[in-house]
Formats: sequence, structure tokens, C-alpha cells
Amino acid sequence: MITDRQHTYILKQVDDPDMYSQLLLVTDAVRSQVGRVCQIPVNDVCFIPHNIGAHLKIYPERAVTLHQFIPGKDLDSQMPTCITNYISVK
Repeated sequence: MITDRQHTYILKQVDDPDMYSQLLLVTDAVRSQVGRVCQIPVNDVCFIPHNIGAHLKIYPERAVTLHQFIPGKDLDSQMPTCITNYISVK
């Protein structure tokens, strides 16, 4: 965890170097953006590519996501009806 005295952040990195496992970091950032657009209270996620911020990472050659930690809510109860008609969150 990292703090700047106003916010708390969590760095997330995937252990498996497989490309599909690393793609999970991208989906974290996309889900955060979808939540913001749909006005669902979610943590802000910033994708940090493999070639930036090596000193912050356990695996310097891999990507990482930086998550702003905020109290959240159950996503199923917050999903707008227009989305739940087409997808299910499990």
C-alpha cells in the first residue's frame, strides 16, 4: 500500500508472465472506467506499462495497476438495468 496522506493506493501485479494473465491488469482498468461512466462507486485504476516505474514493481519487466482504495459497494446491486439486461457479473 502507498499513501500520499490524502489517498491510499494499492499496486497490483500478476505473478504469471503469460500474456493472457497480464491482460487481467488491462481489464481492471477497463472495469474501473466502465464503473465511472455508469456512476458506480469504484476505485480508480491507472494502468502502468511494463517500461514505466520499475522501482515500484516486484517484477520490473511487467505491467502493474495502481488502484485508489475507496470503500465500495456490491457491484450486482449497483449495476444499471440497461447493463444487467445484457451481462451478468459473477
